[in-house]
Amino acid sequence: YFDKETTDILIQVPLVSSLGVGVAPFRNSGQVSNKGFDFNITYRNRDKAFKYEISANVSHVANELVTMGIAGAKDIYVSDYKNVLVGRISEGTHIGHFYLLNALGIFQSQSEIDGYKSSSGDLIQPNAKPGDVKFEDRDKDGVISAKDRFNAGNSFPTLTYSLNFNSDYKGFDLSILLIGSQGNKIFNGLRLGGMFMQGTDYNNGPLILDRWTPTNPSTTVPRVTVKDLNFNKTYSTLYIEDGSYARVKYLTMGYTFNDKVTGNSISKLRLYLTLQNPLTFTKYTGYDPEIG
Repeated sequence: YFDKETTDILIQVPLVSSLGVGVAPFRNSGQVSNKGFDFNITYRNRDKAFKYEISANVSHVANELVTMGIAGAKDIYVSDYKNVLVGRISEGTHIGHFYLLNALGIFQSQSEIDGYKSSSGDLIQPNAKPGDVKFEDRDKDGVISAKDRFNAGNSFPTLTYSLNFNSDYKGFDLSILLIGSQGNKIFNGLRLGGMFMQGTDYNNGPLILDRWTPTNPSTTVPRVTVKDLNFNKTYSTLYIEDGSYARVKYLTMGYTFNDKVTGNSISKLRLYLTLQNPLTFTKYTGYDPEIG
């Protein structure tokens, strides 16, 4: 079990413009907490002709920015994608959590758009058309803006784990390494890049084949529109996915030849085959859930 407090982290001090300083100075004042556990158990069988070893590991960490240590310090926005910041560092939360609009789904009809009104009776998304993304007006001011962004999860897994198996039988050996994580989120920029018509720069992804149309009422992929007056491309939870996965990281099978084959001139001769990432189980739709 560990309880680690990191102090004196460099934080940029906010200054008023009347001071005439072009670049704000840094000060050692931030404090970050990391609490968690790391559990490992191993079993070895060395007494028989069939020798094997099984080792399992489970880890958990709870991360929090305790304080910036500076009065009036503003939130820090990080993790940019295409020059737009999708992450935030704020006191009392995970470092670099996703700070986005909440996508409530896809408008299926004009009547649904007309029924999405503020307390004063005005349309919250007046430029929307059937097939556009419906965003949550979290601050209830009647318009969708940056003020409606919220903490949409983070990339810290609830658990990370591994299982390692090694065995040997009369010269034959087998090794399997299984790894995985549970409870982390991923911002799938590939999904965003391939879901809309992007001009001639690059091709679209297969998701666009399932786009909303009057005859294909999709609830996850908005309609295709060049003008995008509803700003469907705005970064939202539409692109946040569960990053949990289980993966066979390595699978190795081998055979070590005995002295009758190698003689005295060769100390050891082993023939083996290794597969890397042969199997991955995940709901994440991007290329690789083991992304940094």
